[in-house]
Amino acid sequence: MSRFIEVVKALRRRRESAVACPRCGSLAIRKSSGMDGWMLPPLYLCSECGYAGRLVLEVDRETLAGDRK
Repeated sequence: MSRFIEVVKALRRRRESAVACPRCGSLAIRKSSGMDGWMLPPLYLCSECGYAGRLVLEVDRETLAGDRK
């Protein structure tokens, strides 16, 4: 039970993240429609390279902000 509590606490401390294109790394990626993610994983579209797929990279926003400095 204590392990479960640790996991829940870690989830609450999770940092804010963004999704990035796995092909080009762009943050200009969006879900293809509002219904995505209902019965199947969402389909993402990248406006930079044209990638269309269900896999994306999850990146930490704090890390991205640090890289831009």
